[in-house]
Amino acid sequence: MSRAPFPGRRRLLAPPLEHPPGPTRFLALLLCYNDDDMLAPVIEHLVANRHDVVVLNHGSEDRTEEIALAYVGRGVIDYQWLNRDEVPFKGLYATAGRYVVATYGDRYDWLSWPDQDEILEGPDLARPYHEQVSDVLAAGHDWIEFLNFVFWYTEADDPAVVDPVARLRHYSLYRSASPRIRGWRMGCTNERKMGNANPPLGLQSPLRFPLRHYPMRSAVQARRRATHDRNQPGFQRGDKNWHYQRFREAEESLRVPAEKLHRFDGTALDPEVVWEFYKRPDGG
Repeated sequence: MSRAPFPGRRRLLAPPLEHPPGPTRFLALLLCYNDDDMLAPVIEHLVANRHDVVVLNHGSEDRTEEIALAYVGRGVIDYQWLNRDEVPFKGLYATAGRYVVATYGDRYDWLSWPDQDEILEGPDLARPYHEQVSDVLAAGHDWIEFLNFVFWYTEADDPAVVDPVARLRHYSLYRSASPRIRGWRMGCTNERKMGNANPPLGLQSPLRFPLRHYPMRSAVQARRRATHDRNQPGFQRGDKNWHYQRFREAEESLRVPAEKLHRFDGTALDPEVVWEFYKRPDGG
């Protein structure tokens, strides 16, 4: 990958925190657009797992910048605001991948790249994610595919709980999504494609890690996500992301009954598929 200057119009840097000593140096990259309620929980989870965090704000219209700036020096080492016209969505992943390798490739061993509404876990939820990643590297493997455990708002949620990760307790594994490749050895970073579904270089771990995915967190947020945040040029590509069109056309498809889902107890994730969040009307 060729060296490239930072892609944003504004850039703010801070020194990394002092993490406990360990065999792996961890970096996380977050691409943010209008998910401000998830940003603090995701950053805090990554920092607790010994990651330094780069935040690229892709033109958010909510409180993303305010929240990200509050974490600069508290885990966020690089914050940038990107103009959506200058860095269109279709080129965002490739641009971000080139930047992070050119700027940080020689400083870190591992890159975690979750979506902004995802919490990365290891197969054993009782152990920290970072420890289990170090095990993968020690075993000679280079990248991990994650299982997509989708958490969804339901009528059983307590609206008084502000933190969406604490509020949303009902979920199901969703197997039909594109592969979720969210972490790999930094030196194996290749040209990244939209959604990080393409394999990096190197050897895949035989273990698939879980992630907790929080795409729809309230009726208001779900409606905005479907009609605005995920209704942007370049987001729907052929058969990819078709489900947002369905949500726009049939809002009732956003409503999921709590009794049909698993309830998260904080200790394990049940892999039984009990609900198809993105099922096509024709059953396909």
